[in-house]
Amino acid sequence: MVKDSPLVKLYGYEDARAAVLELGHCERNGGFRVLKAALKALEGLVARGNFTEDAVAQAITDSISCGVCSDVSQWIDIAAAYARQGSEYRAALFGCGCMFALLTAMSAHKADVQVQFACMKAASDIIGESWVCLREFIRGGGMQLIEQAMQSHPEHDELQLK
Repeated sequence: MVKDSPLVKLYGYEDARAAVLELGHCERNGGFRVLKAALKALEGLVARGNFTEDAVAQAITDSISCGVCSDVSQWIDIAAAYARQGSEYRAALFGCGCMFALLTAMSAHKADVQVQFACMKAASDIIGESWVCLREFIRGGGMQLIEQAMQSHPEHDELQLK
């Protein structure tokens, strides 16, 4: 691993927001393999007590909400990948309002098929097997947003099948 790589730098961060910003850099410049390795690094930082799952989840949610990255779908992909790390990560994302941030992003970016699809994937990953998360997704208008996305983007096969 290169000494100045984003993954090496991750270990020096004292707050989750800086680490998540670095994840965004990994996603943009290194693709999925680097993102997966960065998530493993974050998981290690959480396990060692450097910061909590909740702090990371909040940083991811804040990044989706305020559009730190010019392409919000990258942050949504990070949320989905983080949720797939396990039930405690899904719970942390749900607890800090990530589901609301996803629904807001879907509403704000209706014409962007990538954002729509990324939000659908991330919502599914956060919901997992939780009836509570599913109920909140439905109450927040998630089903209507999915229906609108499907109607707006009939040409996108993956979205239609998700």
